[in-house]
Amino acid sequence: MLKAVNIKRFLILLALAIALGILYYTNVIVKNLEMREKQIANLYAKSIEYIVNSPGTSEFTFIFDQIILAIDFPVIVTDRERNPLFYRNIEIDTTLSKKQREKILRREIEKMEKTFEPIKIDYQDTL
Repeated sequence: MLKAVNIKRFLILLALAIALGILYYTNVIVKNLEMREKQIANLYAKSIEYIVNSPGTSEFTFIFDQIILAIDFPVIVTDRERNPLFYRNIEIDTTLSKKQREKILRREIEKMEKTFEPIKIDYQDTL
């Protein structure tokens, strides 16, 4: 009887150890994915910064096709006053008025800012 109780305790501890190992490994994967997404977002921001500050247009097609269109996370580009200029990967009903869409985008901006710090893009106005 005592041997059966010891086996049960061992199996419970083993199951607990496996569950904790899976939780730890999942946490590591999530952290790595989060870091990767931040790097991609920074690359996206640098690409836009490069486009708006470059006098030539030869590399724009590559950057637009290979980087900007390839992103799969929600993006809202705003001006300094946080007015939305354009967005990507955010579902908004296109039958809504411009004012209603802007209101939805402003709410999304607030949600995004609570989760991640906005990435600033420096624009050098040459006019």
